[in-house]
Amino acid sequence: MTTALKAFAFVLFLADPVQAFARDPCHEKTTPECVARQKENCRKAVDYGLATARELPAKGPSELERKRELVRKIESLIADRRRAGADECRTWSEVMGIAFNQ
Repeated sequence: MTTALKAFAFVLFLADPVQAFARDPCHEKTTPECVARQKENCRKAVDYGLATARELPAKGPSELERKRELVRKIESLIADRRRAGADECRTWSEVMGIAFNQ
């Protein structure tokens, strides 16, 4: 794994919405307001993860190509999952999986 991709995985780890949810008054509550809030938080985390991947620095052509591949993979996953109406928190989990398997 390149340094830039390691940095991406680390940033995603720090941005993990689970940590934020633990402090959220809606954590593990199923009221309609809390469910909507949790979904929005996950959507924001997914968008943040993609934005972070797009901003990764790349040294040299091979690292640049790996970055492009990573971004394409994440973009495709997000588009497919949103088109299918999938849960944003599960999408976040899958984005995290991509980041840590680099």
